Amino acid sequence: MSKKLVDVRACNEGSIIAGDVLDDKGTLIVPKNILLSKHIIERLEYFDIDTIQIYVNDGVEEENSLLEYEIQGFEEKYQDNISIIKQTIDSFSKGEQLEIESIKDITLSVFEETYNKNTAVRYINRLKYHDKYTYHHSINVSIYSSLIAKWMGLEEDIIKEIVMAAILHDIGKTQISNDILNKKDELTEDEFETIKKHTILGYELIKDDERIDDKIKSVVLCHHEREDGSGYPYGITGKDIGLYSKIIAVSDFYDALTSKRAYKEKVTPFETVKIFHQKGLEAYDLEIAFTFFKNILNCYIGEKVITNEKKLGEVVYIPPHNMSNPIIKVKDKLIDLSKENNIKIIRMA
Repeated sequence: MSKKLVDVRACNEGSIIAGDVLDDKGTLIVPKNILLSKHIIERLEYFDIDTIQIYVNDGVEEENSLLEYEIQGFEEKYQDNISIIKQTIDSFSKGEQLEIESIKDITLSVFEETYNKNTAVRYINRLKYHDKYTYHHSINVSIYSSLIAKWMGLEEDIIKEIVMAAILHDIGKTQISNDILNKKDELTEDEFETIKKHTILGYELIKDDERIDDKIKSVVLCHHEREDGSGYPYGITGKDIGLYSKIIAVSDFYDALTSKRAYKEKVTPFETVKIFHQKGLEAYDLEIAFTFFKNILNCYIGEKVITNEKKLGEVVYIPPHNMSNPIIKVKDKLIDLSKENNIKIIRMA
């Protein structure tokens, strides 16, 4: 399988990008294995990208197979990490010492799988089930947090600390009844107050563990604090919330919405942007949130979607100033969802 470096101005629609396209700050512009369209070429030109690598003499079907192969490879590591975190947390909840080396192994695995590629995002998007949600959620939040830290240009050692903090952020839920955690109906006020205690309970579990950095302990305690003081357990504001907690708060918000639970269906990544604009602008760090959204949504270019007309489409372009309304292709027709109010994406395929 060969690759060729070509001038963007000489690119033909239908060619396939052979490597992630990044700007000079390392921000993802277009992910690899994407079919070039007029909109993608315009995006590359908008960001002053002069050259890209494309695959030569390979068809779309072969490249889709390559992507599927990468996703399958990631799936094995993802499921292994779920098994390890489940075993580790279950043992810890029974009073055994936290197996910190297992946590470090998962941390390194997540870091390596997210530092140079974005396959993880596509795999998580395809997860259909909600069983063992607590464990999936911990891994998912660690993946999203690793990506945010990478897109922010943070150093590798800091990214790894953030990943470990994300893996442990909900450890206090081991002290909450599964009847409440997995309840299908709406929580009562008392049940919600019980859930909120997981931050303090988690901190109490690890506060004296010298193997865990204080910044990670702070995340366990403060990942539900909010910029405007509306969070818990203490209602502190942005200036008093650590960077790690702010990053993990955004990841937590995103995964909670885009994951299927026993009591709710997941929403699409694009609907999540709309919800953030409605509910999150004052609660979350905007620089972190917008860094995340502008990069994460580009990872879905090329993914299949289902419209409210029950038609199969493909995401071909994410407008940078209207990220919740992508341009999709249905059969051979391009549809700009910002201009077609009667057409909506109801789910990812």
